[in-house]
Amino acid sequence: MDRHPLQNHNSLLKWLGRPAGSVIVVFAVALLVRVLVLLALHGSPYWSDQLVDAKLYDDWARGMANGESPHPAPYFYSPVYPWALSVLYRIFGHSLTIVRLLQCALGSALCVLVCLLARRLLSWQAALGAGLFCALSGILAFYDNLLLKTAPVTFLLLAGVYLLHLDPQKKALRLGRYLLAGALLGLAADMRGNAFLVAAAVLLFLIVEALRKKAFLSPLLFGAGLAVSILPLTFANYAASGEFILTTYSGGFNFYEGNSAEATGYHPALVSVRQTASHEHLDAVAAARKATGKDPSPGEVSTYWSARAWRDIGRDPGRWLRLLALKTALFANGAEIPDNYNYAFISKRLTPLRFNLFGFYLLAPFAIAGLGMAISRGGRWRLPVLVVLTYAGSVILFYVTARYRAPLVPFLAVMAALAVEQIVRWIREQDFQRALIICVAIFGLFVAVLEPLLPQELGFGREYYTLGNLQFQQGEPGRAIESYVQALEYHPNSAQIENNLGAACLKAAQQGKTDEIPPLGIGIIHLQRAVKLKPGYFEAWKNLGIAHAVLGETESAQDAFRRALQLAPDRQQWEKVRQILESISQ
Repeated sequence: MDRHPLQNHNSLLKWLGRPAGSVIVVFAVALLVRVLVLLALHGSPYWSDQLVDAKLYDDWARGMANGESPHPAPYFYSPVYPWALSVLYRIFGHSLTIVRLLQCALGSALCVLVCLLARRLLSWQAALGAGLFCALSGILAFYDNLLLKTAPVTFLLLAGVYLLHLDPQKKALRLGRYLLAGALLGLAADMRGNAFLVAAAVLLFLIVEALRKKAFLSPLLFGAGLAVSILPLTFANYAASGEFILTTYSGGFNFYEGNSAEATGYHPALVSVRQTASHEHLDAVAAARKATGKDPSPGEVSTYWSARAWRDIGRDPGRWLRLLALKTALFANGAEIPDNYNYAFISKRLTPLRFNLFGFYLLAPFAIAGLGMAISRGGRWRLPVLVVLTYAGSVILFYVTARYRAPLVPFLAVMAALAVEQIVRWIREQDFQRALIICVAIFGLFVAVLEPLLPQELGFGREYYTLGNLQFQQGEPGRAIESYVQALEYHPNSAQIENNLGAACLKAAQQGKTDEIPPLGIGIIHLQRAVKLKPGYFEAWKNLGIAHAVLGETESAQDAFRRALQLAPDRQQWEKVRQILESISQ
């Protein structure tokens, strides 16, 4: 005979109330969401071609996997994530699927850790809710599928904090967790500099606790774990430069990006620095070289940029304080601020993310309320509160983007679960006044975080332009044309977009793909606009010459190629154009 429905319901609740039941449900939901995102990403232009930092890591790892010399110390960019990728490439070949699947598994394990950490602080229902929020979080699932450091850094931070909340019975395990927690937070610091501030804050917390309890082994072991992870990079940097560089020497440059007179509060676009990972380092060093009149050491590069930032702050401290206020508001805002990838743009093109309701806009109001409750409770909440405040401060101190904010989502999910649990408790206790006050406050926060803070002119122009580039590289000039046309609506005076649009029309014409796309003559018009907007644009003059040649307009083609010869950036490009010019002149 079948059991009564109520009995089935009670059995399910009992099963979910057990740690194993919650873990299985959270892991299964998280993995399903991440695999669905992976499958959707596989059919998109973003699968095989990486952007900005992801391209740097992928190229770096592929080179090492193929036996090339790794990027030498001293390090401007952290080498740890590319090193890990190179190991996977050596084992599995250049398989982006394997990397993404492993990161999806890691992200699913992260959601389990959120649930387990919350169970040590809250009821099992609240813990399950925190774990499921992270499992369903679109931004976490998104970054778990990208070749960026966000996924491993998020896991390492949470795993380190979770270990410190464990209280095993065996003394060896109790002490060993401090060593392992230090090593995990040290690895996070190796990959992302602001994580070092979190590790340092945790170490200070343990020292204070040790002074209070007169038991000093725990901070010593935690510090030893940090040293094991961090010192290899420090020694490599010292051996190469003779300078004490903890992990990387990009700190001063990053501080300038977030605090100078050029800073916007979100990811910057510095006038003097090209916004590509392959050029950013070179331009940062070149600016320091020009200012100092000598080849600067790594430490001098960092000092040069940080000194420039402090000068700007000193000239107008009021502006800087307003900038800090803006960054604080941006950090709590519901918008996912774009950087290498624009989540808002790409999620509209990936079905599993298009209707995902578990965004930061929903998390932030409850998390802020929960943070206030956690601060008032103290006790075992002190460490999570310290991590949240330190990490948030480290992002606000530099600049705010979605991928820098994402590692805090698991901690905020626990804080949000605390707020929900407390509201439910007040309602059960018929303390409706306090429940109503906090609900009104959360609603007010919800309205505030939905307020758009980014300039409307940012739009999706850069994203359409990037998408067009990917489509062009993947042999789809027709789709690239559509994307470039969309990009021009946001940036109508961009010579670069005009050139790429003209080049896409040229490519489509050469491939014979002329149905439902602009003819080559339209492409020439866009190329002419490009050279008018930027007369010294070599690439546009070259493409204009090729387009005229394809149409048989020899004289116009010769004029364009002669102009391109005058602007050629190097001997190789000059020789290519010369050969084309000679061939059409015969």
